[in-house]
Amino acid sequence: MYKHLFRALLFSSTLAITACGPSDENNATENNTTTENNSSMTIDKEAQRMEFDTCVAENADTTTYTPFETSISTAARVAAFETMGDKTWRNEDLTGTDFEEANLAYVEDEGLDSRVSRREDEHYPAVTDDAGETVKCNESDEIAEANPDRCVGPAQMRPIIVDSLTVGATSTDTQEQKLAAARLESTLLWFFYVSTFKEATTCTSKKKDCDSSFGYYTGVQDKDMGLGLSGYFIREVPEAHDAVWDGIMQMRCWRQVDSTDTAQNLELRDEALSAMDHGLLYGISRLITARLESLADATDDEKAVTWQWLQIMGPVLDRSAAETDATKATTLREAFAQESPEGVDAAALVTTIEELFPSAS
Repeated sequence: MYKHLFRALLFSSTLAITACGPSDENNATENNTTTENNSSMTIDKEAQRMEFDTCVAENADTTTYTPFETSISTAARVAAFETMGDKTWRNEDLTGTDFEEANLAYVEDEGLDSRVSRREDEHYPAVTDDAGETVKCNESDEIAEANPDRCVGPAQMRPIIVDSLTVGATSTDTQEQKLAAARLESTLLWFFYVSTFKEATTCTSKKKDCDSSFGYYTGVQDKDMGLGLSGYFIREVPEAHDAVWDGIMQMRCWRQVDSTDTAQNLELRDEALSAMDHGLLYGISRLITARLESLADATDDEKAVTWQWLQIMGPVLDRSAAETDATKATTLREAFAQESPEGVDAAALVTTIEELFPSAS
């Protein structure tokens, strides 16, 4: 439902929410897309494989990430997410002012809104024009609206966030504000999932994007101290956190051994990306099943809030589920499209998700 419901709200709001334009340096960094290396340089893949395997083994118990750059700007965006959580979805006494303050955290200079408004999902092909040239999703509303899966930030995420902040700030109905807070939380978790994978992919041409991938997942924290999405996994799905962390270490090792400006050993890259993405999706799947199981003992109001969260996070599994089992993916898609959990067999849905995502690695 929410995957498409708010597209018409793109770049609109009754609250003063404006995208902060990124600097040229940051824009160049985060908008890089993976390209083939046309250099005539040859690489010794066997030697790189041995060096990669050695690096991974040596870092098997590492709890600290070693960045390529001294500063990782994503830390501030994850910190803003935590501030928004304190103001809204973790707040038992919501007021309109809380949402206004959450909005201030969201629109900080070079902050969350500046990235949400241009976020592309690297799981999907880049958008091209009639001449076959790659175009960026944030170049126009029309491009984003025509390519909602690739242009996930401007086409899907930002409209939900803008609407939720607006509703929360202007409503005097506590339940309506709780529903808005649930939409905020789930959409931003979705953003961190997409961003972790995106930055790992574009690290192919910018080493510092590996740092950003680590930052979007952990908030630039050591393994056991994670914020943002990693904090959820640490608390609720520790085996997923271990798998994602291992994938991050593999990503770091790949770019260490494949150290040219543009990486050439895409086999090692794809191996690391696969490990990371597998762990991320497993963790998300278990966050979803836990909330499905919580419906059994929830009040009607609590069910409504949880269902808002599930309507956004549930479809995040769709792409991977469809690749595994189209029939089961359809079952999930139809369930999460329902207006309410009434009539949804939550236990059966949990079983289906567990079958589609059986392990963290």
